[in-house]
Amino acid sequence: MSAENEEKPPVAKIYQEPEEPVEYWKYVAFFGGVVLVYTYIANTYGREVAVESIGIWFICGAIAAAIGNTKGQAGNGLLLGVILGPIGIAIAVIMKGNREPCPYCKEKIVNTATVCIHCKKELDAGWGQRPGGT
Repeated sequence: MSAENEEKPPVAKIYQEPEEPVEYWKYVAFFGGVVLVYTYIANTYGREVAVESIGIWFICGAIAAAIGNTKGQAGNGLLLGVILGPIGIAIAVIMKGNREPCPYCKEKIVNTATVCIHCKKELDAGWGQRPGGT
């Protein structure tokens, strides 16, 4: 038998998250809100206090985004941290996220994956669905 007639084994599909359209209005509204808050604090308490306050909220946003990133929720973590400050960090710590351990290799992957990106094993349909339909 020649090499041309041999059947090739199926290639495992690696799950890729679907690309979501960028909604720029959220960013415009967010930065517009930051400008309004900065202006209010600067007019009320002085420019130095406004800069420090805004800086603290952005640091809280970065910390919450880093925590959310480990759970597949970096954007939500960022918004929580920037809007709620230290409370947003606490919420980012306790939020569940959308990643579950693979039943084979135990590495965390997106709970809607059909193939594990680490061990390349195919996963049963609905393997990552939580009880209660969430």
